[in-house]
Amino acid sequence: MDEKQIIAMLWNREEDGIKALQDQYAAKLKMLAGYFVSAQDAEECMNDVLLAVWDSIPPNRPDNLFAYSARICRNKALNMIRSMERQKRKAEVVELSNELQNIIPDKVEQESLLTELINEFLEQERAQNRYLFVHRYWFGESIEELCGQTGYGASRIKSSLFRMRKRLKNYLEGRYRI
Repeated sequence: MDEKQIIAMLWNREEDGIKALQDQYAAKLKMLAGYFVSAQDAEECMNDVLLAVWDSIPPNRPDNLFAYSARICRNKALNMIRSMERQKRKAEVVELSNELQNIIPDKVEQESLLTELINEFLEQERAQNRYLFVHRYWFGESIEELCGQTGYGASRIKSSLFRMRKRLKNYLEGRYRI
């Protein structure tokens, strides 16, 4: 079943839409959540995503159902980590948002505009840099994981990410003349 059919089923409040969403994307969503939380928490997160998608369609009608679901999944997993931290549980948190927080201009208020600008920036980057950026800041992979996947040393990856953040900051500032 394709995404458009699943979205239409969810839009019409057909419960089979959730089943189809689960059949098509559950494994990918669990894997994504597993980058942030334990396997058991990833299962719970995936179930929360199904409920959130059900509750949000309608009124939202996403163009890309997997990207929409993955974004919800990532946010749910990060919220789980924050919740565990608040409860004084031992949890490993990657401070990715702090790395990017200082480079995003305050004038970029709309999330969709920011997404579009980051995508434009990434299109200009070399494929390896795009890979590092997306896997670090979207999937939340550690520097060590990136080292294992690319064969690069940690200092090279950290330097590449630092330079990319600097270029992204300049790109965003140039677009908004801050």
